[in-house]
Amino acid sequence: MRIKETQVFQFDELSDDAKERARDWYRRGMAYDYYDSEYLVDEFVTILHACGFVPETARNSKRPAVYWSTNPTGAAFSASWSSARSDSAASIAARAAIVADRSTDEVLPGIFGRLANLCADYPECYGLAIAGGRDGLTQRSDVDTVNGDCDAEANAGSEFETVVSDLAHWFACQADADEQWRYSDECVDDNIRANEYEFDAEGDLAC
Repeated sequence: MRIKETQVFQFDELSDDAKERARDWYRRGMAYDYYDSEYLVDEFVTILHACGFVPETARNSKRPAVYWSTNPTGAAFSASWSSARSDSAASIAARAAIVADRSTDEVLPGIFGRLANLCADYPECYGLAIAGGRDGLTQRSDVDTVNGDCDAEANAGSEFETVVSDLAHWFACQADADEQWRYSDECVDDNIRANEYEFDAEGDLAC
């Protein structure tokens, strides 16, 4: 029997090349981990509620019918909507902005503003939003006005469809940004340090 000694290093003790090899090892492991996206969905559902949407329930699940991929066009959600559900047109942007708390976001306030205008112009209308193409959902958004005015319904429907599509796109962009952050050097380095992994001089995980 013989004893073989091997030097082991903390991440910050590695050379730049070895650090990159360690990062590659960690990212390969991430590809097999289940990514819990529930907090992203919950945040989006809160925003939908603030705007007067009530998401439907996903198939064979108690979770809301919100789906996404890291492709910014890959979001989908299914929900009913009523202008009356939002209390008042003026309150939508304020309530949703507080919920979202995104002072640097330039897209979301515009979406809220258009939805507030829609409520102001058609205070008693309701709709069904089906955005995206995932899990069998197809793009369809319909609005009906109480008085049955065809021209009003056409105008409201066009704006409503744009709002729904933009909301889905915004949500997918948030998911894409979150995914990019998770794979970034900064985030990966922090996770490696937090788990106190040890490596050999080449950056391979020490046994």
